[in-house]
Amino acid sequence: MIYVYIKKELAKFETDIRDLCLAFFTLQKITYIIESNTTDESIDTVGAKPCEPQIANDDIVVNDYYTGALSGDRLQIKSELKRQLYNYLSKLTGKTLLWGTLTGIRPVNIVTKIIEDLVGNPLLTDDYIRNELKKEYYISDLKANELIRIAKKEIEILNRPEVKDYKKSYSIYVGVPFCKSTCLYCSFTSFNIEKFSKYVDTYLETLEKDFKSRIASIGGKALTLYIGGGTPTSLNEEQFERLLTIIDKYVDKSKCIEYTVEAGRPDTITKEKLIIMKKHGVTRISINPQSFNQRTLDLIGRKHTVKDVIKKFKLARSLGFDNINMDIILGLPNEHLLNVLKTLNGIRKLKPDSFTVHSLALKRAARLNFELDSWTKNYYLAGLGNQRRAKFCEPEGRREIDKMFKWSEYLAKYLNLHPYYLYRQKNMAGNLENVGYAKDGKECVYNIMMMSERHTVYGFGTATTKKVFYENDGSKRIESEEGYKSVIDYCKSFDTI
Repeated sequence: MIYVYIKKELAKFETDIRDLCLAFFTLQKITYIIESNTTDESIDTVGAKPCEPQIANDDIVVNDYYTGALSGDRLQIKSELKRQLYNYLSKLTGKTLLWGTLTGIRPVNIVTKIIEDLVGNPLLTDDYIRNELKKEYYISDLKANELIRIAKKEIEILNRPEVKDYKKSYSIYVGVPFCKSTCLYCSFTSFNIEKFSKYVDTYLETLEKDFKSRIASIGGKALTLYIGGGTPTSLNEEQFERLLTIIDKYVDKSKCIEYTVEAGRPDTITKEKLIIMKKHGVTRISINPQSFNQRTLDLIGRKHTVKDVIKKFKLARSLGFDNINMDIILGLPNEHLLNVLKTLNGIRKLKPDSFTVHSLALKRAARLNFELDSWTKNYYLAGLGNQRRAKFCEPEGRREIDKMFKWSEYLAKYLNLHPYYLYRQKNMAGNLENVGYAKDGKECVYNIMMMSERHTVYGFGTATTKKVFYENDGSKRIESEEGYKSVIDYCKSFDTI
């Protein structure tokens, strides 16, 4: 067990402290103890209570890193606090982190802001940006260079003629929260389509009400349109056509430069559904293998075969889809470098127009997080018992996933795909990141808009978020509003609310 004592005056930085501790002690059980009797219910203490615990001999206690020499505004204090904590934890554990003190999910935004603030200034060089990142965040040269490269690509894409007026338009995300099964690692809101089959038609009916009641007030033109889930193609052909027809009815797509459907599960893709997508103007789809190792697919709960991936990809190509993305996950249970090389070879043969490399993130709500303890002997990723809990994120495990990531980069270069967006999550294997690679002109603009937070995105359906972008006299802000999580609540309460 690891105990982290947080002084009363630093309780407002509890989330930042927690996130940095998680980066050093990935997947280990951490208890946070807030000094005094705080009653702040918003603080997520992961089982901790503001009381003195019983400390065992092999426990780690983090309680003396704070020097008290903190001054400035809230952001300056937070940055210095994280640097002090980083130095303490690095000395305590003998570890350094490639990402330094950075724990946020959108690190590219830091670099794009530097570039845009100093545009035209002779100071603006890669060396300047790199030094700023190292000074402020202790970030490694490797990750600093990666951020600089992706930030420059993002700015280039945003300045393309068809995209540059993005502030005058918006994007739409449509949530279809149904899947044929729940993957072992998944923490997204999704419902088994067989168990919830009686709600699907009602859900589509409610979704149409959602569009009808809100789209007129939105006005303007949609720049990008993204249907995700869940797995939208888990709907049958009739339901799927109805879904796309609803969107056609209410969304002005005359200036829509990109229309994506997550057809992620190959076992949900049929020729008929692909034809329906072509008919309704879908321009980009995802067919996600996650792995080309059948034992892994069976273990993580994917209900398709490796042959299904190949067959459905070739079928989509034959029907004229010229912008196909594929996702893979590094750090899946029982997968070593050779297994990942097999997956990369499968990607190489199919030659997708883009592919996204994810590092496995063990979310609290994921089934994998609950079942690992009892499956210790069968898992390479982590035998999650006490000291063995963070095995994959210790130096030996990190070297393994670093190699996986490096081979993914080699494949991207071989296929002439460049990195164009990046985001991070907590509890990621190797404390790494997720990176999207694409051919020129095949990047997912919606992904950039979501990660850069400089453009309004409206969500329709369940498990969606409305993010409204405001800019006035140089100041910018995003206001977010979470939608329904439950399909049943959405269908039953929409008319009232």
